[in-house]
Amino acid sequence: MNKLSPQSSFLKEAKTLLFLIGFVLLLYLPLSSFLFAIKNDAFVYNFPNKYFFSEALRHGYIPYWNPYLNYGFPLFADPGFAWWHPITWIFGLIGYSPFTFTIELLTYLIIAAFGMYRLGRQFAINRRTAFVMGIMFAGSGFFIGNMQHINFLTCAAFLPWMVGAWWKLQHEPTIKNVLVTVLATYLLCTAGHPAIPIGSLYFMMSLAVGYLVLNWKEVNKTSFFFYNFLYIALTAIACLPVILSYAQLMPYYTRSEAVSHLSTSNLGFTIPSYISFLSPVTTIKGESYFLTDVSMRNGYFSLFGFLALVSIIVSKINKTQKILLGAAAVMLVLSLGGWIKQLLYENLPLLSFIRTNGEFRVFGLFSFIVCVGFLLHQLMTTQKENGMIRKLATYCALLSGLCVAIFSVVVFASEKTERQIPGLSPDGIKATIAEINFPQALLVASLITLFIACIYIILLKRRQNHLLHYFILSDLVLNAWLLLPVTGVGQKSVQSIAELINFAPKAFPVPDLQYAERSNPFSEEDKLRAGDWHWYDKQIVHEQIEYPSLLKGAEAFYAKPPDSLHKKPFLFLKNREGTLSQVKFSPNKVEVIVVLHQPDKLILKQNLYPGWRIEVDGHPVPVTGEGPFLSTSLQTGAHKVNFHFSPEW
Repeated sequence: MNKLSPQSSFLKEAKTLLFLIGFVLLLYLPLSSFLFAIKNDAFVYNFPNKYFFSEALRHGYIPYWNPYLNYGFPLFADPGFAWWHPITWIFGLIGYSPFTFTIELLTYLIIAAFGMYRLGRQFAINRRTAFVMGIMFAGSGFFIGNMQHINFLTCAAFLPWMVGAWWKLQHEPTIKNVLVTVLATYLLCTAGHPAIPIGSLYFMMSLAVGYLVLNWKEVNKTSFFFYNFLYIALTAIACLPVILSYAQLMPYYTRSEAVSHLSTSNLGFTIPSYISFLSPVTTIKGESYFLTDVSMRNGYFSLFGFLALVSIIVSKINKTQKILLGAAAVMLVLSLGGWIKQLLYENLPLLSFIRTNGEFRVFGLFSFIVCVGFLLHQLMTTQKENGMIRKLATYCALLSGLCVAIFSVVVFASEKTERQIPGLSPDGIKATIAEINFPQALLVASLITLFIACIYIILLKRRQNHLLHYFILSDLVLNAWLLLPVTGVGQKSVQSIAELINFAPKAFPVPDLQYAERSNPFSEEDKLRAGDWHWYDKQIVHEQIEYPSLLKGAEAFYAKPPDSLHKKPFLFLKNREGTLSQVKFSPNKVEVIVVLHQPDKLILKQNLYPGWRIEVDGHPVPVTGEGPFLSTSLQTGAHKVNFHFSPEW
């Protein structure tokens, strides 16, 4: 057979990408339609900083420092903000709004799907199966369950790209492939929270060990260690700005100490959560059963995917599958909660800083999907019946049927069951899903699983393997739409959040120079949808804004009883021995003309942090502190004072 020309190959890839984009938009229709906004942490914690970031860029400032966040925070060093990632800068220049924020998340989901598709093609898997692999990954329980935790998803989106580049490097060790692998790793490491990069370190080590052990005789040891060492060294250099930023932040950061894993042991992907491999609907309720947060319970990647995985495990598998399954086992152990988390995380490097280790299940799901891809490819190309999968599907159908019978009795025997048909509007369906109890969730899950298992049995028995793709994709869409209202989207539209922040001042007006108690127009419901109003009102206020990242100086200031500093404006003279005029304000800089009748101290209510500099009449002067804030002593007379911030390492 003649090879396709480069142009034809490119057109096929472009066509596939368009289909992937369309299917991801369908898979996440509640989100892509803008009918529902991402819930909880996404808009409460993640969006406000991005909104500030784009406001600064659009007005000509590099947003190193956010002066409004609890008396200022170094945004470039914030572990919860992807300051060093190119996609953040692209959307920042476009302008972050609730709509572009939603589009950004969809962009990462498309990157995840296309990356897995490309990895499948790299492993010589046919185009249709690779397409299904891409949707399996982007529509897996990790992305559905942790949608509100955007910083996890944005990193994980680049996992297929990094693994694919690294795998190619092992087979074609060249400088070019080293650089491509470094780029993919950089994009993963800088895309969000450090937890996924730390997990990637353990995952890649597991892959490397497995690859070396299983290919010991074939591998050129010198080449293997040289190119992998070069990859690690260049990745460290590429990530050096991020590493230095974190290193500088740690002494000032409230989360610089190891986590108490006793208090966070309920944030893993627990053993009871493994029931989600059969149906994610089971995870909607049952806090006391799962012993973990609802966002960490979902490990679904299609019912066929799980049945095929079991079939693979009990049969003969290739080296690639062995390597991936070994690495998956390591990461699933690391994703457990309870005493296992306490034991491992207190003794393994870097893990002591991880709170929500349930996110590490993404590495297991990734490995499972690739392994299943090989089997699905075989079914598609040979059209042979896989008796093991059909047998497993039969057992699954029988078990589901039994569960339907049991939970039907439990549900309909309960006096608390309200036998009402939900409204067919999106809001009505979403409210119904959110309100069902645990037995009802198990009944719904059993019915869905029974139906899907029966379809698979029929297709496999009739050897209509070519139709498996469509039912796998339908399975993923159905379960995504059922789970997104629980773990992904809220009950309000994207437009409603846009209307909330439309009243925010534009540009960067000078904050008030007279202290006043400022009203907060946001209701408690509004805060749950868009975060605190003080993120947006462009004032430096004394109320603490709820956000995971906080400097120790600000924490100590908020903890102590109110004193004279609390009721002062953002810029003031300690003894009031003069006047302030011609104040100029921007995110990284404050200028003021000070006229003093007697010596006094000028105080700027911004946190002391390396990188702040003060100039008086054009000359640098030492930065001193007044409590946690910046200050400088001035002599009698008129002075031009300049406070400005830029990173220093």
